[in-house]
Amino acid sequence: MARSFETCPYCGGGEGLFDDDHIFPQFLGGKKTIRACKNCNSRFGSTFEGIVSRSLAPFSVTLSRGGIKPARPVLFRRAYQDEHGKWWDINSDGDGWLSVPEVRRGSDGHITAAHFRTQKEADALMRRAIALGKHKYASGSDSKKIGLDKIRFQFRLELGDEIKKLVVKMCIAVVEETGLIKNAQFEVPRMFLQGSSVQNIPVYFDFRNLSIDDLRPPLAHLIYLDTNPRAKRTFGLVQFYGTVQFYCLLGREAATDHQAVAFSLSPGDFRENFMEVRPPPCITPAPKFITPEQRDEGLKKWANKFADQVQVVTGKPITSTIDLAPANQSDSV
Repeated sequence: MARSFETCPYCGGGEGLFDDDHIFPQFLGGKKTIRACKNCNSRFGSTFEGIVSRSLAPFSVTLSRGGIKPARPVLFRRAYQDEHGKWWDINSDGDGWLSVPEVRRGSDGHITAAHFRTQKEADALMRRAIALGKHKYASGSDSKKIGLDKIRFQFRLELGDEIKKLVVKMCIAVVEETGLIKNAQFEVPRMFLQGSSVQNIPVYFDFRNLSIDDLRPPLAHLIYLDTNPRAKRTFGLVQFYGTVQFYCLLGREAATDHQAVAFSLSPGDFRENFMEVRPPPCITPAPKFITPEQRDEGLKKWANKFADQVQVVTGKPITSTIDLAPANQSDSV
């Protein structure tokens, strides 16, 4: 860390301590960093990045089934339903825990048996039960080896403002790393990233099949940045696991020449690859508003796209579905 004349690309501030911030988040296996103020770095990690990590966990656990392990252990919630109708959470090693704690009581209301997801959860309930005098027996955390072959490929994802903030952060980081646009302001994206209220969130779901798929290996994460002076806009396209795609309008500022860069990260070996690329003639903005029917059709496309890539990389066919869980959705869906 150092105190210097540095300027934070995320908030524009130049005061306080600066440290290294990952372009691709660490939970995806990112290694390359830029300089950012410690306040932004710490706050982003403790707010939206953790939520996105949990939301994307089904992809990581599914790839573990094919031998592609995540950068750090993750948990796929409600991944498996057993013959008794109970749901189990499964981690990337195939270990499972009951998704919902199970407490059994006798006719007198006393706890006779209980099964928990974690030892911390078990200890907390036992303390309450003992204090109330309603404890006869309780087990500790209940886990068992379920196996990754049991997981269901029905992904219910929370893709709200948290992942959209991560998309903005990743795009701004690439602008900073490449220096494509000097002294770019990107006022609205920065305001959104900092948690300020903005009328139009500049990040949209993008269900289109685009030529940028050729810029990465199958299942890889991708940040594509395009600055087009003729169209008077700079925008980014971000893909997670080669599947979940967002369009990010950074602003009307653009470089003098039409330029594009791509930065990819492969799961498994976590190899990062940066390259300047020849920009396509014109990538139009993703639609800002979509109907529920268009969203559902787009999610089917994502599911099929993910399944196709999994079979290419692992040789194991899957049939997957993707749905959106209730979340803090913006007006762009």
